[in-house]
Amino acid sequence: MLELKNKDERALKICMNKYYRYVVYIVENIIGSALPYEDKEEVVSNVFVALWNYSADLDTDNYSTFKPYLGTIARNMAKNALRKTSKMHFENYEDAFQVGTNEHIEYGPLKEEVIKCLKESIYELSVDERKCFISYYYYTKTIAVIAEETGLKESTVKSKLLRGRKKLKLKWKRRDLDMKTVKFSLNELMSEIDESFIEEVYFHDCNKILKKYSKQKIRQNVFCKTASKHKPLKFTYRTAIIVTVVSVFLCMPVYAAISHLLTSALIDDSNRHLIGTETNDRSYIILKDGVYTNEKGKVVDIEELAKSSSEFPESRIVKSSLMPNFIPSSIVEIPTDKSDEMYIIPEIILINNSLCVLTQDNGKGWELTDKDNIVISFDKYKSDITVSQDLIIGYVKDGIMYEGEVFDELSGKYSFSPDEKGEYFFYLLSGSSDYLSLKSGNLEVN
Repeated sequence: MLELKNKDERALKICMNKYYRYVVYIVENIIGSALPYEDKEEVVSNVFVALWNYSADLDTDNYSTFKPYLGTIARNMAKNALRKTSKMHFENYEDAFQVGTNEHIEYGPLKEEVIKCLKESIYELSVDERKCFISYYYYTKTIAVIAEETGLKESTVKSKLLRGRKKLKLKWKRRDLDMKTVKFSLNELMSEIDESFIEEVYFHDCNKILKKYSKQKIRQNVFCKTASKHKPLKFTYRTAIIVTVVSVFLCMPVYAAISHLLTSALIDDSNRHLIGTETNDRSYIILKDGVYTNEKGKVVDIEELAKSSSEFPESRIVKSSLMPNFIPSSIVEIPTDKSDEMYIIPEIILINNSLCVLTQDNGKGWELTDKDNIVISFDKYKSDITVSQDLIIGYVKDGIMYEGEVFDELSGKYSFSPDEKGEYFFYLLSGSSDYLSLKSGNLEVN
């Protein structure tokens, strides 16, 4: 936490990796279907941005984890987003409970006992009753939204809420907590239940929820808003050209040092010395006397360069991308060697924006059904330049490149289960501005 207070971007990155799932679950379970995923991803991004912006106020003396801060921020931001849709109900004191005890017992201990009893009661509810109860009283969703998300009729939702309240009142009565001296609303009581309890009894289909969110887009949004020194995935020449037009002199970024690698490649003796090193950008465009020239003094046609850099490279496998604003600088096919039921992926050195597509040794993809599962295991060479590098792994089907999953750890596994039958290819992409080198890995079909 201290590192984040000191505005260390690496601490923010670690925080996102550790609590991304946690924040997504909160946002998804509060907002549900009330907003499109693009808007919910914006809420998730803003949670981490808010943590960064107010990191100087973190209480490192009394807290050793970001979780309570993130939980509070996520709930408030999600509820604010939901409130704007008119799909959130406001506190209804018709649902309030009056509970009390003898005068010598203080208000605080009484409330703690009531909350403990409430949690026990929630455990005893059926799955549908529990979902309706928590959705309404904890996430403050309207009856209509709960009915839409559960597939139940609104009258059924109301009945389940009523049964939940009756069970709760009965339990309180058995514990002599029904004497009418202190008044609590269920919304007030539920708001004081810790999120970990809600996770345990309410969260469902967690992996299914995560697949619908774009972790890569969320990470990019966060670091674009918080870190000027962060190096995001570069997309095309177009952005650099726009800046060049208004500049007298500008070094234009290219995706690898021209004197070294122009595209991602298999690691061999000719490039092994580049593992873990920094790319040397020696390509630039100069505007002088109304004429654009490159580093060799040759005249450059800016319009042609802009046109060519905005077009998708020729490829028999990848024709388009669903990744926002992304056009690869090149597409390289990497064949794998089959060994029993495993496919061996050779050592690869990746440069930013150059797409590597894995194939079988015959150049074909993998014919999969919804019963299959693909696991790609990877192991990165450690960089001498940066602490972590983003590796993006995803799939291609019917010529379309789908958004992948981001890994910043040195080793890990990518798991994929298709929703439909077809031929699938898998790609590797570097999100680092320096060389990202991979040791030999494997692809398993289960």
